[in-house]
Amino acid sequence: MACGCVPAEIPPWGSRQGLTSSGETALPPIFFVHISKTGGSSLAAALRIYWDPGDVLTGPLITTEFVQQVEPALDRPVLLHGHPGPGVLSRIPERMRLVTVLRRPADHAVSNYLHIGSRPDHPLHGQAAELGLGPFLRRHWPQAVVQTTSLLSALSAKAVHTPADVASRFAEAATLLDRCFFVGVLEQPKALARNLSDRLGLPLPFVLPRLNSAPERANTDRRIADLGTEYELLRADDLVGPLIAVEEALYSKALALCAPEARSRRSAGTLWIPANRFSAGEHARLEGGAWRVRLDGRGHVIWGPYLWPPAGRYVGEFAWSFQGPKRRRGGGALRFEVVSRADRCLAFQHWRGGDDIKIELDFDHAHPDEPIEFRVAGDGLAGDGLQFEGVQLRAQ
Repeated sequence: MACGCVPAEIPPWGSRQGLTSSGETALPPIFFVHISKTGGSSLAAALRIYWDPGDVLTGPLITTEFVQQVEPALDRPVLLHGHPGPGVLSRIPERMRLVTVLRRPADHAVSNYLHIGSRPDHPLHGQAAELGLGPFLRRHWPQAVVQTTSLLSALSAKAVHTPADVASRFAEAATLLDRCFFVGVLEQPKALARNLSDRLGLPLPFVLPRLNSAPERANTDRRIADLGTEYELLRADDLVGPLIAVEEALYSKALALCAPEARSRRSAGTLWIPANRFSAGEHARLEGGAWRVRLDGRGHVIWGPYLWPPAGRYVGEFAWSFQGPKRRRGGGALRFEVVSRADRCLAFQHWRGGDDIKIELDFDHAHPDEPIEFRVAGDGLAGDGLQFEGVQLRAQ
């Protein structure tokens, strides 16, 4: 793997060794209204990398009390994400842009049912395990209309007591979708990722990973198909049938708001990933926007973050310096690498001392369902010396 030339004098601490932040973009303040079992964990994981860690605000439930606690931070371009609590939108500043994702009602109901059945700590776990899907939804009808009631709850603390309440307030949920900066549907993951990347002006688009799908994966295709058939039979049910119609009307609204899959307006993109997005070993401290690392011989000292870029060819250029001796110690080296989550090494390069510290990893990313991460490992080098500022990722 070829190394480019750099000046004989190592650039001073704090510079990016010729890398610039020209790929960065001014992101808007976002509230991602995460409806359960709609791929929200996956989307949040893909988005977090684009925001500074201090500007990512989340919790198990985004309540009005939570928003009140973080209110001073909402003046910044933050990413706020989580399941919406009752009336939380009444406390969200108008300048924040709303993002949400819906899922085909039949798939959502089955996924939600399997999720409850897989969680012993869920209050309805026992009944989900005991009852079939049909009896379960008849006994607990709000579980048949989770997407609509989630949006209604976000709008107002006024409780939804009866199926008639859901039907009478449907227009409120539909109007909320109209207010959203972006609405996606889980059945169109490529369009969702590409269109949201374009709406946000991201320097490098992402691919939607598939996380939190363990309950579905733990069941056979036959079981899931049987549950889908059982759901279809509920359309004729006097109680659940009208609720299915409401969920489908909301989903149809979301589909109508989804633009056709956008074609990228950029033939290539560049993403600067600063040091504070990475993790580091115990002998490291984050100072002045970079990791200062004391090497202790072996093992990874820098790693992360998980990224889900589209399939393609990329170059990852490391911004770093080494202020220790410029020659090897007992054959020691630094190893720079990019790997997939499956620990598939996509590219690596060793630095064995000297003034040439340019590290560029040219690699193919052929499995967009697997995230990639960058790593730095010390092999036989010891002492204070490694200073790591980040990685610039360029699409080829």
